[in-house]
Amino acid sequence: MINKFDKGIFKIYDKFQGHRPLINVIFILVDGLLLFYYFAFIPSPVWSSPLLNNDSVWIKLYTTINPFTTAAYIFAILALFHYIIFDSIVVKTLISIFHGLIILTSLILVMGMTKVWELIIYLPHVLAIFFCIVVSYRKWKRKNAKTGVKLDSQHNSGKKMKKIISSILLIVLLLLLWNCAAKTGLPENPIVFYTKEYEDYRSITWQEKEYLPFSFIESSDVGECIGYFEESGITIYVCELKGQSKEEWVATTTNLDNRNEAMAFVFREKDTSAIPEGMESETDFYWNY
Repeated sequence: MINKFDKGIFKIYDKFQGHRPLINVIFILVDGLLLFYYFAFIPSPVWSSPLLNNDSVWIKLYTTINPFTTAAYIFAILALFHYIIFDSIVVKTLISIFHGLIILTSLILVMGMTKVWELIIYLPHVLAIFFCIVVSYRKWKRKNAKTGVKLDSQHNSGKKMKKIISSILLIVLLLLLWNCAAKTGLPENPIVFYTKEYEDYRSITWQEKEYLPFSFIESSDVGECIGYFEESGITIYVCELKGQSKEEWVATTTNLDNRNEAMAFVFREKDTSAIPEGMESETDFYWNY
């Protein structure tokens, strides 16, 4: 007996089979648009057009359509439709790989989490993966039924499939919980910094102090974390600069747990004139000269 969920799947599948050429074109265009959106998000020397080099255009775009949440959810829904409409293993594999890469990219959000419940932002992905597996299994059962294949162990196979799905979801959930529990770099009462926009740069502020961009630094020079600020949905951690007072110098990083893999940047309090030995401002940062 076919349940309502199966009826919904097969209704969509059967309806679109009669419009296959048009559906193929639509999905190619939508997939291409999303691919361009994400590849343009990744810094690369390949992207050299004036549009792609215009930071303000892309910052506005990625602020409006967050690549880690909104766009990722759209792609999760699109992946599910691929599984419903298409039979090709190649198509499903490619879309699954790209969906997996998007999920891995979005894990950067975990760095700013301090509570387990914040992991709920990954629930749409978990549900999408679950339903993709279910759809594949239901379509496989229907195909066998149509071809007259008798599966004596079909009931047991269904139970095994449910166990496999449950195990996969449990493993994913445990990994996310463990990852979140490990991200405890913020102090108990962190300082909340804010950003201030200028024509050529962005400073960060705290109380009456304003810190200007100075230069990139080695991640080993980043000291204890003292606070954070939000930028385009991403948490940027503000830390002490080793050997210096936070009243005059601070350092920023995107990852407290794997600092060697994160980009670190130092900011100078605007009224500070004493430069630590061995440090030089980036040559095009005219505000430091």
